[in-house]
Amino acid sequence: MKKMPKHLLFLLFVFSAWSAQAQTPLKGSIRGKLLETGTREPIGFASVGLFSTKDSSLAGSAMSAENGDFAIENVAFGKYSLKITMVGYATKRLPELVLSASQPNLHLGAIMVASSAKKLSEVEIVAQKDLVEYGLDKQVINVAKDISSTGGTASDALKNAPSVAVDIDGNVSVRGSSNVTVLVDGKNSGQNAQTILAQTPASAIEKIEVITNPSAKYDAEGMGGIINIILKKEKKPGLNGNVMLNLGSNDNYNTSVSLNYSVKKFNFFGNYDFNQHSRDGYYQLISYRQGNYLEQNQTGNRLGRSHIPKIGFDYQLSNKQTITLSAKSFINDMTEKEAVHNIAITQDPLYFTRFGKIENEVVATDLTLNYRKTFEDKRREFTASAVYTRIDGRFDRFIEHWNTNADRVTFGDEYYQNFPQDFHVRPLVAQVDYVHPVGEKGKVESGLKHTQRVLASEYRTEHAGAGYSDLTVIDSLSNNFGFADYISAAYANYANGWKKLSYQFGLRAEQTNIRINNVSDDEKYTTHYLDLFPSVFLSQEIDESRKVQLNYSRRVNRPNYEALNPFKNYSDQYNVWSGNPKIKPEYVDSYEASYVQFWKSGSLTNTVFFRNVHNLIQQVRYVDTTQELVAYNTYVNLDDAKSYGLEISGSQSLAKWWKLSGNVSAFNYKVSGKPLGVEANSDKFSWLARLNSNFVLPKNLSMQISVNYRSPQALAQGTRDAIYNTDIALKKEILKKKGSVTLRVSDVFNTLRYNTSVTSQDFTYDLFAKRQSRIAFLGFAYRFGNEQNKQRRQDTSGMEGMF
Repeated sequence: MKKMPKHLLFLLFVFSAWSAQAQTPLKGSIRGKLLETGTREPIGFASVGLFSTKDSSLAGSAMSAENGDFAIENVAFGKYSLKITMVGYATKRLPELVLSASQPNLHLGAIMVASSAKKLSEVEIVAQKDLVEYGLDKQVINVAKDISSTGGTASDALKNAPSVAVDIDGNVSVRGSSNVTVLVDGKNSGQNAQTILAQTPASAIEKIEVITNPSAKYDAEGMGGIINIILKKEKKPGLNGNVMLNLGSNDNYNTSVSLNYSVKKFNFFGNYDFNQHSRDGYYQLISYRQGNYLEQNQTGNRLGRSHIPKIGFDYQLSNKQTITLSAKSFINDMTEKEAVHNIAITQDPLYFTRFGKIENEVVATDLTLNYRKTFEDKRREFTASAVYTRIDGRFDRFIEHWNTNADRVTFGDEYYQNFPQDFHVRPLVAQVDYVHPVGEKGKVESGLKHTQRVLASEYRTEHAGAGYSDLTVIDSLSNNFGFADYISAAYANYANGWKKLSYQFGLRAEQTNIRINNVSDDEKYTTHYLDLFPSVFLSQEIDESRKVQLNYSRRVNRPNYEALNPFKNYSDQYNVWSGNPKIKPEYVDSYEASYVQFWKSGSLTNTVFFRNVHNLIQQVRYVDTTQELVAYNTYVNLDDAKSYGLEISGSQSLAKWWKLSGNVSAFNYKVSGKPLGVEANSDKFSWLARLNSNFVLPKNLSMQISVNYRSPQALAQGTRDAIYNTDIALKKEILKKKGSVTLRVSDVFNTLRYNTSVTSQDFTYDLFAKRQSRIAFLGFAYRFGNEQNKQRRQDTSGMEGMF
């Protein structure tokens, strides 16, 4: 066999090399993570542009994700420079980036981006985060930047949140829906939303996330969406902390102390918050029915105190494993005094007065254990968590009845009633989550969760005549009630991207078991059902500053134990309350389409939404024909409800020292059905508007003015009138910016009041309520400790946002 000529061997080698090169991709990718200089907080929704060194042309672009990650795919080999821009941050440039066959994929790691700082006269102007940041799947209220909530609670902070309305009693609704799930650091605490918001001081909150259309990785409970309160957490070497004191008018004040000590593999943390709030209030109820008239005028004062201690530690088992153990208590007591003057007219006028005193004591303790493990690929993560809560409380309502004349002068014998209630709740939550990367852009998320809540409640009606030395229990008006619900859940999400399109598909399954034991009447009810909750998210990047998103999710509202307890509560003889154990859960199909745009001095987010609710749960009011002046209140399922609307949110810097942000949410809410055989159709257009004006003034001064408006709102049997208010706050930084003094006045013009009208075929009902809302606070805050190597404490419970 002849040997192949050398020149043919050479040609074959050249051809083979050329062929191999032709089969090698001539394109690569550039990835990185944007972090804020100093705090190391991720920077989301920043514009990242890639420019050719040769001719400065745009070769690719991306918008950073909420966690700061970005990726620019399908980039031809060559030399480039990277430009990063974001409102409130200095422009960052990375020159001389090279993609080649030997280095097709460039991983830049963490890229530090500094907050912008400019001089205005002799004052340093430092650009800060917006009060409200608008993402495509959530809105984030930076409470730490909101000086108008100084001295307040989470309820006060939410008054500046887009889509959210807070009523006189602290109840929260999102886009007209009052069924909202409230989480603390991503976890259910076992307490109701109103209690959490009222007891959590604003000074302890870093930010609040409002998620109007959550994905399958979150609990399906909460048709209005999820409000996630993220508490402040820090980790700096050595001993660090801060103290805060706020003094308010009308005997309102609060204080807090926070400490953390980091050494080697341990980080110990603890804080204590105390809050006292006092409110005077006035209520008037007027009811008509076929010539019968009832008027109730109530004045009162509510004084509440809460103590919130918390201790815990993080321990780093290894570079990739961390555990956290913590304990937190809510110790709350509330006293309310009231005087209710009644005028009842059937044939002859009847005047009488009721003096009442309510005492409420609750102690709730959370024990939390978290575990987190990361891997070589930092996108891969496993987390586990268990939370046990113990809630014990007692509620006393003591009432003194007197007959009076038209001038409210008492006469005759009095009688007394007490309505004590003891309750015990034992919530338990356990969950595991796993995130596994798929390719360069994709991931699979999965998790299991079990939640259970066991409640025992004993309610008594006690009666005594003049002197009331011996209170007698009336068994027929007392109630012993047991309730337990068990929810087991599993979910899976798959997310990936193609070119500038990102997508995520998810499915969640929840098995619900509910047991009701009305011991007093020997009645037992059980309910079992399995539900599936799909979710779909699509996001298309138009260019480096614009993006659109479409999403869909299905959610549920399960009736709580109060809505299910059939016992009739006669503590107010003219307003009787009861639950309905036969009501079914309500479901909602929620659709959203969003468009967001950023530019150098501002941003704009537009969202259209549609919600279709089935088996709507509604509180209704009716009058017993045998008792002309007595109104009964209970819960029923209506046919359905439909809500659709438009929400526009944005921010704009008008000058280096002046920035506006705000939102308008307009929606139509229609309900239909026949509760208790009475037609209850309502079709009402409502809208919310908020405007925040922030000023940076000389001498380290800042000012914030907030204006809120909510239009009339539709109810199943009537309407609720419009409400509006204005808040103003001033903040002065002192002691080399380690301390600050804040002055805040809520509801400056004293306009907050609540009017509700309920109309049926045979009665009308009007309620006017005004609680003290104009309150001034003067606050002082000071932080101390090691300022070196400052960074945020990594949240070791990485799964906390999962559910």
